[in-house]
Amino acid sequence: MKKLEVLYSEADLDKRIREIAVEINEYIGEDEAIIVANLKGAIPFYADLFRCLTGKVKMDFIETQSYIDNKSSGHVKIARDLSEDVKGKKIVIVEDILDTGLTFEHILKHLKHFHGAKEVKICVLLNKEANRKVVMKADWVGFDIPDHYVLGYGLDDNQYYRNLPYIGYWTE
Repeated sequence: MKKLEVLYSEADLDKRIREIAVEINEYIGEDEAIIVANLKGAIPFYADLFRCLTGKVKMDFIETQSYIDNKSSGHVKIARDLSEDVKGKKIVIVEDILDTGLTFEHILKHLKHFHGAKEVKICVLLNKEANRKVVMKADWVGFDIPDHYVLGYGLDDNQYYRNLPYIGYWTE
């Protein structure tokens, strides 16, 4: 029988998010930045992180689709684009997990070439290098994780378990 094992507790997440926010606040400084969440999985992380930011920041969202039945399709589609004008601005993309890197590769190209963003930085809660298909590194990482299929705190299993206040993985 499968059991859900806790990988990072609510307290672990809260502590690390506050640490990341300090670093992002230093990066933004007196500038303006647009903090972009990639829907849907990043929302809990994004909301908690955004509340810890102290600079001149705006909120925006992008939605990509690349997974079919919990497997990366290898193709990334922009399902919902930004509403803010990001031309010449600092952007911080907030994502739940950096896995294959294909989604980020597509988003970065899209924001720089189509939208003309000045600078795009990446903030991820989880970094899983085991499945990386492109050279990609996040500017801020919550946790480096082993090759587990993780869920909770926005991460899903066929759209379920996003509501868990911690991050876990299935064990046998």
